[in-house]
Amino acid sequence: MSVGQVKVRLGDVSHINYGYTAKASFEINGPKFLRITDIQNGRVCWDTVPSCPVSEDDYIKHQLKEDDIVFARTGATTGKSYQIKSPPNSVAASYLIRLRLYDQSILPSFVSYFFQTLDYWNVVNAGTTGSAQGGFNASKLSGLLLPKLPLPEQKRIVAILDEAFEGIDKAIANTEKNITNARELFESYLNNIFTQKSEEWIETQLENICSIKHGFAFKSKFFAKEGDYVLLTPGSFYESGGYREQRKKTKYYVGEIPEGYILKKGDFLFAMTEQAVGLLGSSLIVPESNCFLHNQRLGLVQVANDIEWNNDFFFHQFNTKRFRAAVQESASGLKVRHTSPKKLGAVSICFPPTKAEQEAVADKLNRLWVETQRIKVVFRQKLMDLAELKQSLLQKAFSGELTSDNKVIAFPVSKTAKEADPLTPEFTAKILAFAYHRHALKNRQNTFGHVKAQKTLHLVESIGGVELGRKPIKDAAGPNDFQHMLNAEAWAKENQFFEFVSRSEGKGYDFKKLLRYDELMAGVFATIKPYQKRVERVIDLIIPKKSRETELIATVYAAWNNLILDGCEITDKAIIREARENWHADKMKIPVTEFQQAIRFIRDKGIIPDGKAKRVGGQENLF
Repeated sequence: MSVGQVKVRLGDVSHINYGYTAKASFEINGPKFLRITDIQNGRVCWDTVPSCPVSEDDYIKHQLKEDDIVFARTGATTGKSYQIKSPPNSVAASYLIRLRLYDQSILPSFVSYFFQTLDYWNVVNAGTTGSAQGGFNASKLSGLLLPKLPLPEQKRIVAILDEAFEGIDKAIANTEKNITNARELFESYLNNIFTQKSEEWIETQLENICSIKHGFAFKSKFFAKEGDYVLLTPGSFYESGGYREQRKKTKYYVGEIPEGYILKKGDFLFAMTEQAVGLLGSSLIVPESNCFLHNQRLGLVQVANDIEWNNDFFFHQFNTKRFRAAVQESASGLKVRHTSPKKLGAVSICFPPTKAEQEAVADKLNRLWVETQRIKVVFRQKLMDLAELKQSLLQKAFSGELTSDNKVIAFPVSKTAKEADPLTPEFTAKILAFAYHRHALKNRQNTFGHVKAQKTLHLVESIGGVELGRKPIKDAAGPNDFQHMLNAEAWAKENQFFEFVSRSEGKGYDFKKLLRYDELMAGVFATIKPYQKRVERVIDLIIPKKSRETELIATVYAAWNNLILDGCEITDKAIIREARENWHADKMKIPVTEFQQAIRFIRDKGIIPDGKAKRVGGQENLF
């Protein structure tokens, strides 16, 4: 039966009641008092839910039981629902509605999934009434139409969605963890810079290198929704520092402006009041001249004439945990915390004595920060894609299109970094993904096909000294162990990591990301960490090179290494003869000059073979 042919009112198949009105308390030993805020990310941590005083009669009336569904009826989360599982003694708070099905032909889990569909949310959003708080009351919930299917069909849909959503939820959790890891990695590096500093750095108090000027108390009667000058406020700062556009909340000023309070590009400001958690001590660098005003509660840094000062360097230092903690410790105020120029000036700082040294540190931090932001954007897009995937499955489920053939497969989780073995297809696949990643950073991903991938593996073994278990032979495209790379590709494709696909025009293959690329890519860096410097060095050598140039470098290197292993005299002629005439018939089509260029490259880069790399055998090694 197609979903939608038969519908029932929720009020005709369930008891719908408002929650219990009481005061939450962590002091008493009563039933748990479930509130809207206790439902986070589809879960309830009952250990953190408060209790409430309730009479025996009221407890019986409002008690939460297995498979009840609670529904937020007001506020920003109106429509959010949660299916109760294994509850302790508990009641729902008054801003929740409790739904309890009495029609045994309808599964609570089926209803719970329906409460996640776009059709459901469209009805809730259209029916929300009230002012700022909004609301969707019990009467409206009772009138909501639910598709009714035969019980076996409901069970089938719920089973498929349960399995699919388990895999998606794991991917969401991993992605959210990866976002956290990216942020923590940058913060760790940032804090290490300023705690493991050079002995030559200067340590002093902020007041010894600059003064901090108070802003002007601009009169509110001249505030406007548009104008030539933007009034900066603490809301103009991100909690982690930097200028935040206020958009609709932007305050313009159209009154007379006293001299000295129009800011210039590059001016450095502190937020001296905690308008929101995390803002106190936050800093920003003014992005443009002659359009921003220095408002009260903001401190303008005025650097002493004899001090070397790089804005980016000090911006990063003022975002360290140590500096922010010192600002918080010195602040005053109960409801809203404040600091002052004098208190900020007493905070200890450290810095290299020259601007050039400061710039060098800042450049490293800026590059890492940009890469961190890029990774976070990728993972946030992944979260959006996973949310869309959920909606797609729900749409199929409630339109009669969902079958076991089109559900999401829960893929096996990759090994951890500690378990990763360089001799496995997984490790090789991650080397290839890392190589593609570094090519993409330089906008050279279009050069990373099968040939470059295979030569990457050979050079990682030969120059990087990372044993991958390859048995290379003399092939038309240079040293090659095709089966070894095929095994890695098979692992990558099976785990929805990546694959190489035939180019639509011309010969060759392109690297293609698959569904779990971003999820698995996060683990690549941990896996190869013990080998990262060696691997990076090899990959960075060939990023600027085309496939043919890379193939010749790998071939010449292997031929040169073979000659050393054979105890032969090493001359350019001998290397070219081994790499061109004694390699593969196809090599004779390549001009001698290109082999000479490869030899010069190897010498210039200081990667001359020493005979420690593997011998590359002839085609007979295949038999």
